[in-house]
Amino acid sequence: MSNRVRWAAAVINYNGGGLVVDTIASIEQLDDPPDEILLIDDGSSDDSVVSVRQAHPEVRVIEMERHTGRPTMVRNRALRAAGHRYVLLSDNDVAFAPDAVEQLKAVMFDRPDVAVCTPLVVCDDDRDTVYGQAHRLHFLCWGTLLKARTVADARAIGPHRAIGCGIQLIDKVRAEPSGFFDENLAFGWGDDGALHHRLHLTGSACYTVPYALVFHRRLRTTPRVYGQTHNRWVVLLRDYQLRTLLVTAPALLVFEVMLIASTLSLRAGGEYLRALRDVAGKLGSIRASRRRVQSSRRIADRDVLCADDLDLPRRFAGRSALGTVAKLLNVGFRAYWRIVRPLL
Repeated sequence: MSNRVRWAAAVINYNGGGLVVDTIASIEQLDDPPDEILLIDDGSSDDSVVSVRQAHPEVRVIEMERHTGRPTMVRNRALRAAGHRYVLLSDNDVAFAPDAVEQLKAVMFDRPDVAVCTPLVVCDDDRDTVYGQAHRLHFLCWGTLLKARTVADARAIGPHRAIGCGIQLIDKVRAEPSGFFDENLAFGWGDDGALHHRLHLTGSACYTVPYALVFHRRLRTTPRVYGQTHNRWVVLLRDYQLRTLLVTAPALLVFEVMLIASTLSLRAGGEYLRALRDVAGKLGSIRASRRRVQSSRRIADRDVLCADDLDLPRRFAGRSALGTVAKLLNVGFRAYWRIVRPLL
């Protein structure tokens, strides 16, 4: 036991209701429970904080001064408050398999370049069906389709470098040079994965560990046009090499037209324009961040980006003329990447 590594768990909460109590219970029932559990509450208006204090008085509750709506700010608060080098960040509506964190730690401690490990998220009502899985970043700055639909498929692939989810085990010492989470990013897309991408650029890594299971209720999410648009353009302008932006510009333009069409079909053009306006208003800070990212870069874009099939919204991928066009464009994007990648 003297060689046991001490670690902390931090649950990020906003209006978690009774689910957050169950999440904490699953953490306490892990094979190797944490030495410290924190609840970081982002200004909840329900009684979830009261419920946690009653059901789990051992949990240290930290309340943000106001509701930020920015998971990146809440995660950073958790990392600063945790008293241990290794911190598990968790959402407030999941349950962990008993050996989940042990599986994450096994990969983290076995590989010298690992700063973050993320689990395989499966459906709580069908525990062989993948709910969410880490992916590679498409050169168009978008997520790619799941390559595994079942737990067996994912485990056949094994642990590998990838951009994971917000549920993650972090080595604060290795992750800190990348600045932890970018608090300028909005909720909706990439607010967690942007850190993983920056780690890959510096030569550190985020690994997905399909042996570590987290169970999540199936939820129907609403489109997050503002967050997707805002964060995607921040990542493009801050993290991509200039040469990458130049040689992929034609494909980026085509894809942007697709996204605009999708946005208009949702009657969310105002959110799209507001996101672009806010990005334009942050160009000064983005340039400063870009200098830091590019100066710490050790890996070229050509070695971290890909041209796998895009994880397109259902309104694109369905049985429609737009879906057919999207499939054809996927073929075109792969061909384009094969042509321009040697130039990077």
